[in-house]
Amino acid sequence: SVSRRYSFELKVLELVAGTTRTVAVGFAWDSPEALCDRLRPAMPSDSSAMVASRLPCSIVVGGDLPRAYLCGRRLNKDIGWRPIVHLGEGSVLGVVLEILSPQAADAGVSVEKPGGPPGVDRDNVCVKLTVYQDGMRRTE
Repeated sequence: SVSRRYSFELKVLELVAGTTRTVAVGFAWDSPEALCDRLRPAMPSDSSAMVASRLPCSIVVGGDLPRAYLCGRRLNKDIGWRPIVHLGEGSVLGVVLEILSPQAADAGVSVEKPGGPPGVDRDNVCVKLTVYQDGMRRTE
């Protein structure tokens, strides 16, 4: 069963032609300042952009080629949804993060201690991220 659920929605207003960079979506459970402090030593000094897949306390999916990342580590999971192919102007994305009870652990991804979201038993954390596009489930 689900013990906590978080979600957000966004609308694609504009696409930029001629690039292979695309969107990645997800959740981070650390303050922006703490995330920046953790990432700064690993970033090249001339880089001004953060890469979502490197966020230490996060779960992120997307990009091209599409991948799933948990706490900065790539998961061996085919997410099937390719934002660069499937998204269009006007597309609406819904992203849902569920913190599952240990009994529901088979359906989600285990989070290694101590990286789990706050307020849950970090020894038995299981998370599930689902992306919806225009009302249709695209990946989980």
